[in-house]
Amino acid sequence: MRSYEQRKRHNEVATGLSFIAVAVMVLGFMGIVQHFGLSLV
Repeated sequence: MRSYEQRKRHNEVATGLSFIAVAVMVLGFMGIVQHFGLSLV
């Protein structure tokens, strides 16, 4: 039972890290698009 709790917590942490990674990638991509958009204009 204890190992199950540890595994559950680890999954939550992994999910949070992956969510943060995706958010950072999206923000970076939007920043690049905005930068190139301003450059083209």
